[in-house]
Amino acid sequence: MSDFLKQHGLLYSKDQSTLIGIDKSSTEFTGHVPYGVRFIEDEAFSGCDLEEISLPDSVEAVGSCVFQNCSRLKTVKLPSNMTCLTPYLFADCGSLERVVMPLSVEAFPEGLFSGCSSLKSLVIPATVSKISAYAAKDCTSLQTMVLPAALMELSPDAFAGCASISNIRVDPDNHLFYVNEEGLFERGLDEDRLVLRVNPVEKTGVAFFEQNVDENIAADPEDDEPEEDDTFSAEIGLSDSEEGETSSSGAENGNIDAIFSEIMGDEKERSASAQDVSVSEREMEVLSEMMEVMNDTGASASSSAAVTEDELAALFASHEKTENPSGEEEQETADSSEASVKTDSRLRILLDTVDFSSVIECSPSGTPPENSELFVIAEKTVRNADGSKSFSAKLKACAEYFARVQDFTRIYMLEGLPVDNEEFMRFFHFFINGKHTLIACEASNPSGLSEYCRRICEEARVNLSREEMVAQRSRIGIKNSALIKMIIQDKYDS
Repeated sequence: MSDFLKQHGLLYSKDQSTLIGIDKSSTEFTGHVPYGVRFIEDEAFSGCDLEEISLPDSVEAVGSCVFQNCSRLKTVKLPSNMTCLTPYLFADCGSLERVVMPLSVEAFPEGLFSGCSSLKSLVIPATVSKISAYAAKDCTSLQTMVLPAALMELSPDAFAGCASISNIRVDPDNHLFYVNEEGLFERGLDEDRLVLRVNPVEKTGVAFFEQNVDENIAADPEDDEPEEDDTFSAEIGLSDSEEGETSSSGAENGNIDAIFSEIMGDEKERSASAQDVSVSEREMEVLSEMMEVMNDTGASASSSAAVTEDELAALFASHEKTENPSGEEEQETADSSEASVKTDSRLRILLDTVDFSSVIECSPSGTPPENSELFVIAEKTVRNADGSKSFSAKLKACAEYFARVQDFTRIYMLEGLPVDNEEFMRFFHFFINGKHTLIACEASNPSGLSEYCRRICEEARVNLSREEMVAQRSRIGIKNSALIKMIIQDKYDS
């Protein structure tokens, strides 16, 4: 029996938490590693012929030489939360042009970019304090570097063989390194040490980013002029006429102020351009009517499908009698189902990624349907007296009512989905497709519906048409095989 699984054109450990390498018998892998992987093995992609590879933000660590000898590799996206780069990670990637770096990298290890002859510029992340031996050895096209204030240790042979470097900038808050006409110096007790000599050559634009800038978003120079950047000390290697150049033309000619301003301008635009998931006016009206129906504020209580106030009150009362205000009972319930949860790796990923979750085991009186689990996504939780989180009693009572009617076996209560993480949301989009889903929002009317809830509705495929909402409401009160995709209001008491 093999010790690995084959999926997506990749080789995984049995629990799918570790990516071992590429499945060479398959052509399915196109460069995008699916969300959920936690660790990448040594040399996982070594020697592959892809031009682009993207690692998901679920990845916590990678091994050494992961991309070594990928001669055609041009672009790599690293996980945004990764803090540790590994030795020879990109060694001898001769075509490498662009790496989307995390914000929290602490060091450039030995041989990181050794032999990457296509790299033209490096903007070292602000968190990097150490650059080790041969970190960028023989990067023969490297011309421009920006060094951060945090840099305290730079190996004398970190840039060995980089004969084309012509521009170096050092953050003025860095009191150990500085530049002058000769090159980059490190201050010493007796005398300063020349770390890197500058060789003036033709200059090109920056292609290496210090942050996770969305490569699909480009700043419009007419709408957002790059701000003047005076963060760094004076650059070297420019003529008097070149020192006065700005904007995009400055970037093309190697003006590092303009280059850095453009980078930051792209990042500002990316941060300000959250996806527009607003719904139409008609959809808002439908959602409003649906909310009224689910909360019995505008519907007839005589409907046999309604969750009546009396039923909710009774459920609320019975729940209060057994619930521990500290939340200990809820935690015990979640822990008791841990073994069964482990059997589904995708479910485990979901529960590990959200901010808070709880599992409620149900005891159906009838035969459970084939799809017998309900996923409840709450916009918020409530705080207990001891400061711990819990889901509102009303929401749990409502979910348990639905589960009792439909003979569900388990309820998964979730809060705090990272909707800004596009990789996770792609994973969630496919995971939740065939699942019974109940979304609990705080808003009492559509105008107050949060972007978070709108995004969850979109990815969970909650149909906001009047016909579908009426149909969902009529079905929820009787056992049937239809998929539940509903949204209700939940009031969060402090």
